[in-house]
Amino acid sequence: MIALLLLLVQGTDATSMRLEGYRNDWAAAANHFKVDELSTTIHETVFAVKQNQDNLLPTLYSVSDPASPSFGHHLSFAELGSLVESKHSTNAVTSYLQNNGATIVSTTPHGEYIRASATLKVWNKLLQAHYQTYTDGRTRTIVRTPKYEIPAELIDHVSFVGYTTELPPSKVPKAIKPKGITKPMVGGVTPSLLHSFYEIGSAKGSQASTIAVFEGDDQNYSPTDLASFQSLYQLPSQPVAKVIGGHNSSAVCNSNPQTCGEADLDVQYAMAVAQGSPMTFWYINNDTSPFVAWAEAVAAEKTPALVHSISYGEIERNMDRDLLEMFSIEAQKLGTRGVSIVIASGDDGANSFLARSNKTACGLNPSFPASCPYVLSVGATQGPAEYQAEYAETSDKGGVITSGGGFSDYYAAPTFMHEAIETYMATVSPVPNGTFNTSNRGYPDVAMLGKNCK
Repeated sequence: MIALLLLLVQGTDATSMRLEGYRNDWAAAANHFKVDELSTTIHETVFAVKQNQDNLLPTLYSVSDPASPSFGHHLSFAELGSLVESKHSTNAVTSYLQNNGATIVSTTPHGEYIRASATLKVWNKLLQAHYQTYTDGRTRTIVRTPKYEIPAELIDHVSFVGYTTELPPSKVPKAIKPKGITKPMVGGVTPSLLHSFYEIGSAKGSQASTIAVFEGDDQNYSPTDLASFQSLYQLPSQPVAKVIGGHNSSAVCNSNPQTCGEADLDVQYAMAVAQGSPMTFWYINNDTSPFVAWAEAVAAEKTPALVHSISYGEIERNMDRDLLEMFSIEAQKLGTRGVSIVIASGDDGANSFLARSNKTACGLNPSFPASCPYVLSVGATQGPAEYQAEYAETSDKGGVITSGGGFSDYYAAPTFMHEAIETYMATVSPVPNGTFNTSNRGYPDVAMLGKNCK
């Protein structure tokens, strides 16, 4: 269910970021930029402007808590802008960049993100950077810097600069179905099983209950396969309403099905359980920094889909803490507008994909963004398709994956989660060992059938 998206770097202090160790699948290329190439090679960066957060979280809780008198009184796009925008900081960053050789490419409506273009020579000077070419040793190359510093003039105005030290998505080993499972598979998960087992009923959505699936990792969905899926399971014939970023090629899926499994599954089942709800297929083209691109994109959406589904994640401890915070802010902002973000909890238990190559030495590795407190994290179960009770999907019981879960190392548990964590710790057996930070956000929040979806 889960693919892996991106790995960022560790911050060393409030103003300096470095690309540090851990991953060994990318390295600086032998040939560095020549002086004249630095003066001619154009590169875009994204400056994350510090937003006004004083009333953001209280507002989110007030519109989300059923006991609050403000419950359900979600903010409009304009009201959200008035709450969080910092025009002074946006203007300061814009002026600084324009006065120092950069061109403003775009600015989000409330000034949260400023995309700017300049030569590598300019960026090296302004960010105290050393841009160079990195390679994965095969076919891919990328322009990045091993470190950067936020200019002193912008320290009070900028929290993060994208397209600097981020690395492209991790290439995750393919999950392999365990050998030795001799019991024949009975049925499998279908839309009708989901409808009956979870008592979904008619599964009728509406034009107002909009959905978006976020895709990356070069995934496509096939309109032809979607139509066949709906016909096979006697679902209403309904195409995807909106495509952002392309990657909706049936021909590509026919020639290389591996590039379509994730996206097809996301689109087909979301539309099967919310029939009639308009679907947006949202592909982020710049997979080198997908969550930077996502944050920039959703901040500009005046009428976002009410449910955003993301089936991707990365090891939390390798994400830059400022990017973790940036995602958290955008999730809170969407929540004040009544938007839910649904995140898959991972494929490899509490250990991450590293367990696929080393089951004993990889340790516990929380998965981001499932670990963010302001999303709904969803795990996978199995059982009912084989006429058994429902239980967590695990690879030692026939699952291709082991459903992810655990406790964040970064995000504290919000107060509304304390009781659930206490109940879990009082009833779970065996009790998780001390390597879990049980005072932090625990996940997943919910789980549903995920094994052998047809």
